[in-house]
Amino acid sequence: MALIAVLAINVVGCASRQAYTRGNRAEITRDFDTAMIEYKAALDRDPRNYEIRLKYEQARFNSAFQHFEAGRRAFDKQDYETAKMEFTRVLEIDPTHTLAEQQLAKVNEVLTSRSRKEPEPEVQFEQLKEETRTNPTPQSQLEPKTRGPIDVHMTQDSKIAFETLAELAGFNVIFDPDFRGARIQIDLNKVDIFEALDILALQTRSFWKPVNRTTILVSPDNQTKRRDYDELVLKTIYMTNSVTSTELTEAITTLRTLLNMRYLMSSTSMNAIIVRDTADRVAIA
Repeated sequence: MALIAVLAINVVGCASRQAYTRGNRAEITRDFDTAMIEYKAALDRDPRNYEIRLKYEQARFNSAFQHFEAGRRAFDKQDYETAKMEFTRVLEIDPTHTLAEQQLAKVNEVLTSRSRKEPEPEVQFEQLKEETRTNPTPQSQLEPKTRGPIDVHMTQDSKIAFETLAELAGFNVIFDPDFRGARIQIDLNKVDIFEALDILALQTRSFWKPVNRTTILVSPDNQTKRRDYDELVLKTIYMTNSVTSTELTEAITTLRTLLNMRYLMSSTSMNAIIVRDTADRVAIA
């Protein structure tokens, strides 16, 4: 019986590793749908493996983002059926994705107007500009159950300190495999939960970031980890006034010079600049 149990454990471990490897390959090719499915299969076989859980949550986030951007591009091209399919897929992946829910409502409004042969709702420029604005702050991405000022006084292992703050906020917390706990003392008065997490991260030479609306990741703060966890965001910046292709090129050169941006392109037909970079840089742009 013991031998059978050992063999069963080995089979489960092997299946989990194989699914993890397939997920990793899919992630490298940016096939986040497949990566999410494979990581989930690996996680189901090894539910206590936090490294696999982290990879699954990241793939899930990237898959939802990829479908959301595809839906927005389809909406811009007035391909409303495709947009509806993409926004619906986002909500299947992440039912808490408020922006996808809002965009799907607009698509359905347009399709309903078409079916009734009514004039389609007009999209105002200011509304379009506001919808494409990127807000990378944790406050915009997380929904803590406590928002008021809190007092924190503890002498504890840093992992337990992060878990305690996460529990206060109603968050799940995932640690990078290289994060090492150390005993620390923290005394804070009248800070909000985000300030408490920031101070704790500063004290432990780490950083934290949202994975989804209820989960945060904590990682050692170094250049390699920052590069690993900084997702690139796609944004379309619409010009207020009509501009020439030369003026768009000059604007792109300015963004490259001032913000060290690399992934930029212009669209004269849309009167816009399309940017792909980290959320912080895109927000400044």
